[in-house]
Amino acid sequence: MLLSIDIFYPQKKYIPKNIQNPFTKYSSLAIIDLYQMIQFVGKVEPMDKILPIIKKSFLFNDIADDEIVDLLARDGVSLVNVSAGEDVQNGNTHALFVVIDGEANVLKTHEEGNTMFVSVLGSAEILGAASLFSDEHETATKVVAKRKMLLLRIKENTFKLMLKQNAKLFDNYMRYLTERLRFLVGRMELLGVGSASSKLLSYIVENATDNAVTLKRSYSSLATTLGISRATLYRAFDELEAQGKITRKGKTINLTDISHE
Repeated sequence: MLLSIDIFYPQKKYIPKNIQNPFTKYSSLAIIDLYQMIQFVGKVEPMDKILPIIKKSFLFNDIADDEIVDLLARDGVSLVNVSAGEDVQNGNTHALFVVIDGEANVLKTHEEGNTMFVSVLGSAEILGAASLFSDEHETATKVVAKRKMLLLRIKENTFKLMLKQNAKLFDNYMRYLTERLRFLVGRMELLGVGSASSKLLSYIVENATDNAVTLKRSYSSLATTLGISRATLYRAFDELEAQGKITRKGKTINLTDISHE
């Protein structure tokens, strides 16, 4: 079960006397509620430990410590504890997450129904940045915790206020979106330009699991997706087989050589 507690407050909260305030050397306004953290996490996570991890994320690059603390000292910022095997975002597409501790697998399910491993997210990495400010309620990928994780969660409306408050944070976020857009344009060009056989091979590589894919759609539907005719699709299959790049058995396609341009 995904659990969370608000950890940053603009007003002072009760802190046990035997525990030193972790925010003291950063800001007199932002004080973490250590009492709740001890109950929730099971151990003290002082700001001296959390802040260096947050600073490593690209979003907070070149932002001073006191500015980061000031940005996070508001409602809508919380710590989230996720158990192994759970969906990290848990359907929450309107929040940004920073990994504090733990790792997660990023998985993508393609049109053919195959689930493919994409990458691993670790400490200081971000997830959810691309789905903010969108009306979509589903994410392009699923992020599953490999082991127990601790994450910093920033709600969408809170992040919007943070962007307005700090120009450097705004620049960092825009840089991320720009790089993301360039990547996606490159992928679109790969599918939209070139021969029918190159489009087909790119589609197969994208959807393959263990160098194989079983088509669960009609050839007419696949041809429409690739922007080619059905007859051209058949010729593309024949060309790829003749080049030794694929083998076919029914609707199962095996990749034999994926060193294509």
